[in-house]
Amino acid sequence: MIQSKIDMKTAHLATQKIRLWNPTTRQYLHLSGESEVRSADWSWSGFKHQAETLERRAKARGEDWPYVQEDAGLDAKSFDMWKVA
Repeated sequence: MIQSKIDMKTAHLATQKIRLWNPTTRQYLHLSGESEVRSADWSWSGFKHQAETLERRAKARGEDWPYVQEDAGLDAKSFDMWKVA
């Protein structure tokens, strides 16, 4: 019962994840937040409020923020590798 509730929550949270895409370079923000990468496999993914915090901090430092938010396209199956047996 508890495991099924955890799986449902994971599935719900996964649907809310986004990636940050730079339409000029056609690359994603790297998961480190410091560079860009072509593959979504190594791209940053998080929630909208986290992306907004990254943007606010970059602008406070006087840096450009070229990224747009894109649905990460994750589902509960994406998290199967993290499950503990």
